[in-house]
Amino acid sequence: ACEYTNSFLSFYPRVGIILNIEEDHLDFFKDIKDIRHSFHEFAKRLPAENGILIINAEIPDYREITDGLSCRVVTYGLGEGYDYSAANITFDEFARGSFDLIKKGETIARIGLGVTGRHNVSNALPAIAISDIMNIPMPAIKQGLLTFTGTDRRFEYKGECHGFAIVDDYAHHPTEIRATLKT
Repeated sequence: ACEYTNSFLSFYPRVGIILNIEEDHLDFFKDIKDIRHSFHEFAKRLPAENGILIINAEIPDYREITDGLSCRVVTYGLGEGYDYSAANITFDEFARGSFDLIKKGETIARIGLGVTGRHNVSNALPAIAISDIMNIPMPAIKQGLLTFTGTDRRFEYKGECHGFAIVDDYAHHPTEIRATLKT
């Protein structure tokens, strides 16, 4: 769900994942404080009894979003000290990531991705977290991540012209553009 026009506040999910919170859609939101308020409102919609919020703990001051929630909060990030994290990140010749999955300080598995870039290593962590919480076996999680090759117009290789690789990517936010260019 997208936060634009607060449309995600029309949903009442059991599980929520927050990948990032940045200044975006400023034609609707007043500022980052307004955006963060909306994300907190979204998180408050998760039920106390069986609700789960999986949040990127590398979001600055992420606890402002999770404070006062009655649902279960699960953290992830590329650093240390999170419920789910990645270590020993490497990339093959096509920029597809591999990493050691760390769950609460313990190495669980080596994960390989079928998509490119460090940002997708980060994106894989909440997918792994919810799959693990829902008792999906690790071999199935690993297979799913390895065989997922992405979506149209996200770092989509189109070919080569005069020695230049042509890649189509609809990134439009500065952070997305930086991630694409870095990849």
